[in-house]
Amino acid sequence: MGRLLDSRKPLCIGSRGRSSLAYRTGRSTSLVISTAILLAHLFFGYAQWCGQQTDCDQGSGDSCIQGGQLSIGAGGLFRGQVTAHVDFSAQELLALVEAAAESLSCPALIDCPQGKHTPVKLQANITNVCTVLECGGGTMDQTIFHHSYWFSISKMWMQDASSNHTGFYPARPAAGALFGFSFVWPHLKLLLMHLAFYLPLTAHTRRNGNYWLAFWGKWSLADALVMCCLIGLFNLTIDMDLVDVWNYFHRDIDALCHSECTRLLNSTAGSPSLDCNHTCATLSSVLRLAAFNHAALPSSDIFVNLRVSGLIAMYAFCAAVLISLTTGVLIENLDEERREEEATPPPPPLEAPLAAREFEGVGTLLSTAAEDEPPPPLVRRVSLLTRVHARDGGSSRSWLLVHTVLVSAQFILAVCALYFPIFTRNVGGGIGYALQDRGIDFNGHFSMFQLAWLAGQAGGPDYFMAGTCFVFLVVGPLLRPITQLWLMWVPMSIEAQKGLHRASRHISIFYAFEVMLLAVPLLNLAFGPMTNSFLSPGNFKPCGPLQEQYNTPDECLEINVNAASGYYFTVAAYSVYLMSGVDGSPTHKFLHRSLYPEDRTPPSC
Repeated sequence: MGRLLDSRKPLCIGSRGRSSLAYRTGRSTSLVISTAILLAHLFFGYAQWCGQQTDCDQGSGDSCIQGGQLSIGAGGLFRGQVTAHVDFSAQELLALVEAAAESLSCPALIDCPQGKHTPVKLQANITNVCTVLECGGGTMDQTIFHHSYWFSISKMWMQDASSNHTGFYPARPAAGALFGFSFVWPHLKLLLMHLAFYLPLTAHTRRNGNYWLAFWGKWSLADALVMCCLIGLFNLTIDMDLVDVWNYFHRDIDALCHSECTRLLNSTAGSPSLDCNHTCATLSSVLRLAAFNHAALPSSDIFVNLRVSGLIAMYAFCAAVLISLTTGVLIENLDEERREEEATPPPPPLEAPLAAREFEGVGTLLSTAAEDEPPPPLVRRVSLLTRVHARDGGSSRSWLLVHTVLVSAQFILAVCALYFPIFTRNVGGGIGYALQDRGIDFNGHFSMFQLAWLAGQAGGPDYFMAGTCFVFLVVGPLLRPITQLWLMWVPMSIEAQKGLHRASRHISIFYAFEVMLLAVPLLNLAFGPMTNSFLSPGNFKPCGPLQEQYNTPDECLEINVNAASGYYFTVAAYSVYLMSGVDGSPTHKFLHRSLYPEDRTPPSC
């Protein structure tokens, strides 16, 4: 009879009747759950709608520039910034050239309130040039574009990437996917989770529903992970001294001088007596004669950084995702506790006092004898191998070895996916080709670990966004197989093994390799057209001559993304994870059956 009972197909633990989890857990717990869900709705809604009043891009002309810097609390999803600093100390003939340029073109009085760190504007005008010459340097920090969530989606949807504007919209699949995953699905998932908590449902319906909500819930993270990629990709820096700059760009001095001189003449601040042909010819000959070198410029530095940084909507997205997933874990724990309570048999009735006294001596003898014997394998601290071998025999040992190999492969492939570059960055357009033509190459490659690290490069609240990326791209994918291997082979009590099994399952919720597998193709489709819309002659003056020189009329700066070796390691890692890591996988079912032989795990529950 015992063998027949052991061979029965396991059933789902829990009551077969309908009940409300909110009713069973009490008013206080229900209030906490509802508050958390409503708070997640609020964070998602704020992230999706805020910051639209300050949106600007290449089509906005100088509105971003005139507005100056934007604070993090200004709202919106992200912004593009140009940060630059120049300082120098000219000697010998270069000092004379500097003095001559000031006397020819500059007003009599230039104020330098902060010395070499005096602020200048992004616009090219005579005042900014004279400030740099007079103060021996200058500093600039300007916002050149600002995108809210809705503005980003609409820009991707409407961006025509064809050169003759014939209606080619390669970014629309990315716009549609991000709209579905980061706008529709987060609120729908929270609504379903809220209903499942309050509605009277059978145990297996609620259990399976919570499983699928947790499985698909992490897709609401898509926008945050794309933003982490965007920050890593759109970070271009030049940091060198002016002697190196001269060596890279001295052949462009004539064209640059005529372009800037003409622009200065057309501006209101330009000097009407300025003769561009004469001035540029004189400047060119003097600079060549002076020959930029470290003797003429004993100290000099030029730093230019073009980057994207997150704003408050991005941090709200991260907070909303973490609240949503953590609330799901809490609900699942509450449901599991109630099911275990229902499955626990009631304690046997107490014996009558007289019977207890009659058998007191016998009970004492039995307990003393039991203390001298070792506890059975299902009670003492043993490995899972010993535990299942004692119960099921030798076949379990072979299956445990198979699952150990699978989980080990999951861990090794996850490390490879994090270490090897998941995509490459190829910089084109007028700016990209000009820099490559002069030996400055911004092409590069990025691993998922690098992307999570770079997301926090600006400091402050960006550390929170970087931490979110680390949780889903590094901590979850590595900690899940580590806890599984620990559960399989480290001796523990049955209670400790069940607790570790539950914790490992919850860790798997914070695993987002599959989201990155979608994010890379979306970036491949959308990032080129998106970066085309960031810079233009309207908000970055050097774009005009560079686009003309390199025959890229619609491309001032284009950054394209292509999958690299790490992407294919991520595909392999996630494939093995589906077999050994995700809830419902063969490995998870084996571990669950080893600890709960009377129960089936979702989604087959």
